[in-house]
Amino acid sequence: MDNSSKNKVNAAIIILAVSLLLVGIVHFVNHLDLSLDISLELPKPDEKVTLNGIYFDTPVSITLYRDSIHNRKDCEAAIKKAFELCDEYTYICSSKDEKSELYKLNETSRLNKTNTGTENTGTVHNSLNLKISRPLYDMISESLKAHDKYCSDFDITIEPLLVLWDFGSKYGKDKFDASPVPDEAAIAEALKNVDSSKITLSEDGNGYYIHFPAGTTIDLGACAKGYIGDRIAELLKKEGFKNAVINLGGNITCLGNAPDREGYKIGIKDPFDKDKTVTVVRDIDNSSVITSGIYERCFEYEGKFYHHILSASTGMSADTDLVSATVISDSGVEADILSTCMILMGSENAMKLVEELKGTEAILVTKDGKVLKSSLFN
Repeated sequence: MDNSSKNKVNAAIIILAVSLLLVGIVHFVNHLDLSLDISLELPKPDEKVTLNGIYFDTPVSITLYRDSIHNRKDCEAAIKKAFELCDEYTYICSSKDEKSELYKLNETSRLNKTNTGTENTGTVHNSLNLKISRPLYDMISESLKAHDKYCSDFDITIEPLLVLWDFGSKYGKDKFDASPVPDEAAIAEALKNVDSSKITLSEDGNGYYIHFPAGTTIDLGACAKGYIGDRIAELLKKEGFKNAVINLGGNITCLGNAPDREGYKIGIKDPFDKDKTVTVVRDIDNSSVITSGIYERCFEYEGKFYHHILSASTGMSADTDLVSATVISDSGVEADILSTCMILMGSENAMKLVEELKGTEAILVTKDGKVLKSSLFN
């Protein structure tokens, strides 16, 4: 038999053997009880679920990245829990919502302030000692530390001045029936109650307490969203999620890494053109990226520019060379507070400060358009 004939015979034998093997496998499988459900659809690593809402008078967006454990319904349920947490904190730290704990604290302070005596004796303040929630205690505590450590002009008792200036009602206007700038006497009167050094905190087995002079009122707008971003990240971790982006009105908290990437990328808005970015921060991993700026909640009047970041020493808009300050930190509340402190301090002192803080970075934009970056970016 020649080689060609032998090859044909061998091929026929192989085909017959394979056919008999397949018949055997089919017979075997047909007699098995296959109860395993293999219809599970595994999502792509970068598949994500985003829900939006309005909280703290600002748009809120939370994105969760799906994995083999969590389906879309799991993601939506977790985000809704995060939104419930936003509601909960609105009723803790809002200085404007009449139902909130902070609003009631401020009202108690105002109602207990008494004016007695003559011009010589001046104003006498009752001393208040009030029980407060742990979140309110934590936010006030972090703010008082920043006042002492970073910037004395950063002061949470600035609430009377914010009410007096009322930037929310003036932003975007170019015409006013009367001067939108408070007079010197009104500012001086408001400044009498601005001094966070008079606040002390304490705790015991029964709870948390704040001690301060009546008439002192508090605003936590410079730390609340950063603190809340941290708490939402903690919640999502407990729910078993490893990757998320929490956007509280531009205050960004990133949980984990973006799937299939080295880290999240966050664009820093150009304060002179909202449709552009001045730079992109890359490789964000378990960190918050928070910006404070003087280009929102501001107005111009008689050739002068006024913005909502007020100096606690003058009662006026901070005299600063910065338009915006972005801070990157593994602590959202720290990033939030520092971004405001840096506006108050100005670029030179802000850059000195950030270089002293381990694990913290900053990107500053000056009024003349310069973009200053801390050492990590250089």
